[in-house]
Amino acid sequence: MQITLDTNLTEAETFSIGAIVAQWSVLENEIFDQTLLSFDGGDEELPNGMNNAQFSGVLETWNERVAKIAKEPRRKILEQQYDAIKRLNHFRRAIVHSRWNWQPDKPDEITAVRVHKKSIISVKFTTKDLFDLESEIAQIRFLVNFPGGTEEYMQSRSEQSLIVSRKGFSLLTGRQRIDD
Repeated sequence: MQITLDTNLTEAETFSIGAIVAQWSVLENEIFDQTLLSFDGGDEELPNGMNNAQFSGVLETWNERVAKIAKEPRRKILEQQYDAIKRLNHFRRAIVHSRWNWQPDKPDEITAVRVHKKSIISVKFTTKDLFDLESEIAQIRFLVNFPGGTEEYMQSRSEQSLIVSRKGFSLLTGRQRIDD
């Protein structure tokens, strides 16, 4: 028998954290891809920020090469997403790079603690905060991809051939998957 240790998180917290990490990862990749497409395909040297070692460099390059040069009203929407990503990155870092503590007298609250550049950083959150963060990142992802909103999304989908997600593929083929 192998002994394992539990994370001491509820199932809802574990699910939300996984969803946050997945949403953020896809957001980073979408920002990277859009930024990469803004270069001329070989003649222009990529800046250091595009080495993809730190998302902050890619994000700054995306802001300069994609968001700020878009035509209105797209520019305003993309710049709002840039600001939202910058604001939420602190919370995302707290979730991904911290030690978590909780107290029995405040069972609905988790404190994420980490050290960054010789400073102790604490961030408090609840299960609802985690759910809200995942939802907000998903909305940012939508607007980064479709700053024209629902109309642009529907137009894009109508121009594409059938796209099947991993979830859809599993449902269509009847392949086994772990249920909630």
